[in-house]
Amino acid sequence: MDKSSKEFLIKKIENNPKDIMAHGNLGNMHFNEERYEEAIEAYQKVIELDPEQVAAYNNLGNAYTKQEKYEEAIEAYQKVIELDPKQIVAYSNLGDAYSEKERYEEAIEAYQKVIELDPEQVAAYNNLGNAYAKQGKYEEAIEAYQKVIELDPDETATLYNLGNVHSEKERYEEAIEAYQKVIELDPEQVAAYNNLGNAYAKQGKYEEAIKVYQTAIELNPGQVAEYSNLINAYKRTLQNQIRKRPFGFLRKLFSIFRK
Repeated sequence: MDKSSKEFLIKKIENNPKDIMAHGNLGNMHFNEERYEEAIEAYQKVIELDPEQVAAYNNLGNAYTKQEKYEEAIEAYQKVIELDPKQIVAYSNLGDAYSEKERYEEAIEAYQKVIELDPEQVAAYNNLGNAYAKQGKYEEAIEAYQKVIELDPDETATLYNLGNVHSEKERYEEAIEAYQKVIELDPEQVAAYNNLGNAYAKQGKYEEAIKVYQTAIELNPGQVAEYSNLINAYKRTLQNQIRKRPFGFLRKLFSIFRK
């Protein structure tokens, strides 16, 4: 809506202060303009006029979330669910708010409710996996991520998360497979290259790690972590060369200095 639309809504409310739809639309306009305090005020007015306005409670929760007022957001989303226990979006939003507050058990319960209501909700499985991973419950996280991939094999964010969890479990082959799939789908995913390099390095495959780190640096020359990882991989490669062929390394070093 443009300025004239907003003025129209304000005028409409002046003429009829009990116009619920006008208050709601004005709140949405404020929300889209990132004027969250004004949006909250408008949504609260809707609720004052009609305490069973489900959408207003959900929008109110979203506005609080944007302000990082998660406790208030949780309260609003819970009210949505109280009024309509099958509101999938509210359960999802509630899970996100709980996650932000690091209340992972409650987040898991909310995401599981989403899945119960809609077993093909890809985002809910991914968020469920994230909540489990935050708790260090990696097997449960893997199961949730695998369900996402079953529903959407090209979900790069989940494949990346799956790689990270496999790495935490020191299952580096599985991690490598996941990161490679991310890169196949999105060849400019710098983080996937870096973590792939880390997985190779953990296996002692420093030559492969070096190649991957170099690609990451080419994609993002300003990323410090990749330079550090690359240097470490070179150092380990050099140490391996010295250990395996000490005299050959010394001859090579001597030839360099003679030049």
